[in-house]
Amino acid sequence: MYKVGIIGCGRIASEFEEEAWRQHPCTHAGAYSTMSQTKMVAACDVSKSKLEKFSKRWGVHRLYTDYRNMLSSENLDIVSICTHPKTHAQITIEAARSGVKAIFCEKPMAGSTQEARKMVEACKKRGVHLTVNHTRRWDLNYRDVREILSKKKLGEVEKINGSYTSGLFVIGTHMIDLLQYLAGNVVKVMGVKEDTGGVKSLWYSENYSPADPPVSGILWFKNGAIGQLLASCKTEYPFFDTETFTTRGRIITREWDSMEYLMEIYRFKNGKAQKMFLGKKVTSRRNNLMVSAVEDVVSSLRKNRPTLSTGEDALQTMMVIDALKKSSESNKPVKVG
Repeated sequence: MYKVGIIGCGRIASEFEEEAWRQHPCTHAGAYSTMSQTKMVAACDVSKSKLEKFSKRWGVHRLYTDYRNMLSSENLDIVSICTHPKTHAQITIEAARSGVKAIFCEKPMAGSTQEARKMVEACKKRGVHLTVNHTRRWDLNYRDVREILSKKKLGEVEKINGSYTSGLFVIGTHMIDLLQYLAGNVVKVMGVKEDTGGVKSLWYSENYSPADPPVSGILWFKNGAIGQLLASCKTEYPFFDTETFTTRGRIITREWDSMEYLMEIYRFKNGKAQKMFLGKKVTSRRNNLMVSAVEDVVSSLRKNRPTLSTGEDALQTMMVIDALKKSSESNKPVKVG
C-alpha cells in the first residue's frame, strides 16, 4: 500500500468530479480512490475551506495549510502536486528531499525551463520517479497512433499539425507534448501570438490570461518533419485536433470534450490517393486517462521503471514552450534548448 499526499485541493485535485460532462474519475483524488494499492492519508491547501471540502469528500483527515509541514510530518510514498505552475518547482524539490518515492505533478511542468530542469535534477539525484500529467500519453488511441508511426506502417512522417483552444500553458502544453510524443523532439520554432482583441473563448474564458495568450507557429522536428501549431481563444467551442501526413498515409484525430473523440487512419496506394482504411475507426475513448496515469505511477514504483510521461519528457515540452514565447516576442525563429 502506497501512502499518498495531495498538495493543492482545487479543481484537478478534486473539484472537477462535480462536473457531469467529464470522464469520471477525472481528478487525482478520484483516480487514487479507485486503486487498491494506494491510500490518500494527507492533504494540503492554503484554503481551509477547500481542505474541509476535500476531507469530507475523500475521508482524508490529516490536513495541512503548509506543504512543508505535511512533508516533514508524514511518511509519504507518492505526492501529487496540483497547485499553480509557478509553485511546482519548489514543491517538487522539497518533496524529493523529504524522501518520497514518486511525484505526480500537474501540467504545465513549471513556470520556466530553468525551473523544470531543477525539478528533473532534484528527482534524478534522489531516485524519485517524476511524472507530469500530460494525459494523452496514457490514451490508448494516441498510443496506437504512436505505434503506427514509430513502426513506420505508413512510411515516414513528413508533416504533423496540431490545433487547440486556450493559452500556451493551459492547453498548448498538452498539444506540444502530444506532437513530440508522436513525431519526436522539436528542435526549432517560429511563433506568433493571437491578437484576441479582447475576445475570449466562452469555453475557456476562466483560464484565459493576457500573460498566457494562444500561440501558433511552425515547428521543425529533429527527424526532418515539419509541423504547424494553430491556436485560438476566439472560438465559442473547444477543439484539440491533430493531422499527420506520412509518405503513405494520413492520420486524423479530433476531440470535443472528455468523451467526444474521433480518430481516422488512411493508407494511400498506387499514387492515386485511394483511401483504404487501416484498422478501425475510433469514436470514443477506450480508457480512463487519470486512472491510467495513476496506475502507471504505481507500476513504475513496483517495477522500478519510468512512466509514460516522465520529467524529462515534460522538460522537453517546457523548452519548446519557452522557445515559442521568445519567438513570438522577437518575430524570429528560435532554437529549442
